[in-house]
Amino acid sequence: DSAEHSTLSAWNGRAIEQLTYLRHVCLSDNTTILQLPIVRDKGLLGDIAIHVIAKPNFLLHISNQATENEDYILQERIIAMKESIKETYVKVAILPDNAPELEEGFIVNITEVYLMNSDFSVGQPSVQRPGMEIAEIMIEENDDPRGIFKFHINRDVGGVITAYEVPPPLNVLQVPVVRLAGSFGAVHVYWEATLDSAGLEDFKPSHGILEFADKQATAMIEITIIDDAEFELMEMFNISLVRVAGGGRLGDDVGIMVGESLVSDDPDPHVTLTVVRSPGGKGAVGLQWVIDEAAQGDLSPLNGTLHFDEALNDDIPEEKSFYEFQLTGVGKGAMLSESSTSASITVAASDLPYGRFAFSHEHLPVSEAAQRVDVTVFRSGGSLGPVGLWYETVSGTAEAGLDFVSAAGELLFEAGE
Repeated sequence: DSAEHSTLSAWNGRAIEQLTYLRHVCLSDNTTILQLPIVRDKGLLGDIAIHVIAKPNFLLHISNQATENEDYILQERIIAMKESIKETYVKVAILPDNAPELEEGFIVNITEVYLMNSDFSVGQPSVQRPGMEIAEIMIEENDDPRGIFKFHINRDVGGVITAYEVPPPLNVLQVPVVRLAGSFGAVHVYWEATLDSAGLEDFKPSHGILEFADKQATAMIEITIIDDAEFELMEMFNISLVRVAGGGRLGDDVGIMVGESLVSDDPDPHVTLTVVRSPGGKGAVGLQWVIDEAAQGDLSPLNGTLHFDEALNDDIPEEKSFYEFQLTGVGKGAMLSESSTSASITVAASDLPYGRFAFSHEHLPVSEAAQRVDVTVFRSGGSLGPVGLWYETVSGTAEAGLDFVSAAGELLFEAGE
């Protein structure tokens, strides 16, 4: 009779609310196995087969939808449940990776259940709530998707950056803050300046908030150095990143010391001008410089040569670029050529500005029941310009036309994608 029929329910008779009872098993390769309980109520006669499916939670935003075979794998789609067994488990593997990701969700659903043998005449088992026996799984944010924030500035040998008391607009100290790892969402970074030997009358402001928009990777703290007529020794103050609001966290370089230095009132006056060679420059270069003759008697020396012995290299992807040297003046008794007072410089493209392409997984297990598989291609390094990427399938131990359908085509990556 009907009392002998089996009814199955997910998560001990409750659907989404029962997620706290999931069992977790962590494997050596950082893969986590979720075990979702399925309970067999009423009759326990006969061996039964349970069909389950897993798919992204389409009720969530696209960036919060987990992807099968990238974020998770349903290890069995048909589960055998022996006679007299009251509870079994659906096993779902949560896959590890190093990509910063927001919270992502997917669902597991019981779709069908039936007797594995037909010797029983008592009727077929059933799902307790057809179409509603669903478990919603949320994978927590991982690998700092909202960013790691730190200073990105060069210091002198004493670990200090120098700011000069000069007239506006050259008296603004800019301190870059970078956002590493992920860059999802808007984030506020709070900073403050604390006194050492400097006073509040020497700079402003003493605190502030950097606003990072979604996908923004750098922002600048700007502090005005107040110029006065008093003679003062070098004065010091500190700038610190104190906290992050909106997600993210602080990195390992969150404090710098700033030294205020006089230019005109210094008893041993000197000015240091820094000439920077653009990234990607190659070869030894000599750069001559000269000061206007009006400074004769006030400044010394009036000319000189800078030697760049090697290129400044960085790891920033850059396209081919151009710049120009110009001769702008010459001393008494000499003249500039009318035909050749400039030289064009070409900087070759560097650090893969258009990207390096690779599959997200070298090995992707898939069952024949899946009928199709999605393969993800990642673009690392630079992402300048649109790029076309051609692909095709090649037979291995599986043969095209027999085990799988051949595929070939082109993926188009837009700039920044």
